[in-house]
Amino acid sequence: MACGGKKPGSVDEFLTGLSPEQQELVAEVRRIIRQAAPRISESVKWGMPCYEQDGLVCAIMAAKKHVSLGFYQGTKLADPDGLLEGTGTKLRHVKIHTPKEIRKALFARWVKQAVRLNVEK
Repeated sequence: MACGGKKPGSVDEFLTGLSPEQQELVAEVRRIIRQAAPRISESVKWGMPCYEQDGLVCAIMAAKKHVSLGFYQGTKLADPDGLLEGTGTKLRHVKIHTPKEIRKALFARWVKQAVRLNVEK
């Protein structure tokens, strides 16, 4: 949990509790999400940045050695390269260890597809 054990009230506050490397990864993933879905709302839930539009879309989780971008309907996303991980009934995530692993176009497609799935349900 960021912010010295106290729950962050905003994504900006969440960022301040991260290492510089994690901040860089989270900030870039955040930009991708917000550009891909300009109407998406952003809040901190369960101690992490969560994004919603017509329902939960995705979340960013920070671990010690990586950042994960998780999708609440990840099992329904097109993943031809098999990058999405997870064993739950719906949730899938991709782990990001370095800035080079951020696949902007792919992550943006996933965000747009996840929003579309929410709108269509």
